[in-house]
Amino acid sequence: MKNPPEGMLLEVSERIERRMGEFGADFYELHLAAGFASSFLFQDGVLERLSASSAQGASLRCFRDGCWSLASADSTEPEEVLQLVDELGGMGLEGEDRKLDFSLLPRGANARAFSEGEIPPQNVPPGDKAALVRRMASAISLADDGRLRNHRIHYADGGGLRLVSASDGTRVITGGSK
Repeated sequence: MKNPPEGMLLEVSERIERRMGEFGADFYELHLAAGFASSFLFQDGVLERLSASSAQGASLRCFRDGCWSLASADSTEPEEVLQLVDELGGMGLEGEDRKLDFSLLPRGANARAFSEGEIPPQNVPPGDKAALVRRMASAISLADDGRLRNHRIHYADGGGLRLVSASDGTRVITGGSK
């Protein structure tokens, strides 16, 4: 599963902002995330375990009509995320006529943080990663002077993109690249 581009997440966020305005929420918060991870474990030069995974998801929380509601999806596809607004509207919850003054919140922050290695791990084929760890295991074996009983090498990487936006003006993006 390929991570969505940052621009698509921003577009989804803007569309949710418009829909939530029509929806009449007193406050909302949207989380969009897409990530990946891989892991290799070598024990005494033998590949014992490997894993590779990716995941995407969205959650939309809002305060409306005196109560909090939450809907989530295992996708960041725009149409599926926009359906979360309909799910919130279909919950039919009756609040306690509780009013919260969200105008007292400080204005939300806009921030962008990224982390990028020299070679992004998602661009390296799993076979190349395993070969690197095998070479490390071989180097350990060659350097052994007879005192080494066993050795274990664990390789792990991961990354992704996350966007959080809220009706208070917050928009924070982490991950990805410059």
